[in-house]
Amino acid sequence: MILRNISVYNCLELLALARDREHGAACFAAIADAALRYVVNSFETLAGLRSEAELREALGAEVYESLVAAAAERRALAEEIRAGLGRVLERKAPQVAPLAAPSVAGKPVSYPREALMGGVVWPEGVQAACREEWLSPEEFTCLFGLNWAEFDRLPGWKKERCRKEAGLF
Repeated sequence: MILRNISVYNCLELLALARDREHGAACFAAIADAALRYVVNSFETLAGLRSEAELREALGAEVYESLVAAAAERRALAEEIRAGLGRVLERKAPQVAPLAAPSVAGKPVSYPREALMGGVVWPEGVQAACREEWLSPEEFTCLFGLNWAEFDRLPGWKKERCRKEAGLF
């Protein structure tokens, strides 16, 4: 019954009581274990409710110091995660020079597939919705299994599906 009623308000007292009587009965050892587990799981709340001296006395200096260090590490990690929230992580534009050969759609230059892959940054002048137009004819045929004229005749939904499968959507 006691084990189900451990809270931040009584866990230190139960821990002290059980430790004083620990050598007497196995039930006190179970209470001490449960109270200590509760303290570990809710240390940050306890630190706000109890003084440092009370916590040190009940837990011992070594346990107290390790819990303080773990709480500080957890707070630092949470701050690091919070700092990254809300920011879009953009893939940097690949440092790929355009190829001198014309593209499949007749553009003056073409780019390798890696430069046109999914993301939010592409080489200058390339628009997101029509990146396949900047591929060389050989790479286009290899990637889509069609030549430009065949691809251009496809309905819009089919072109979109092909772009997705090729990683250019």
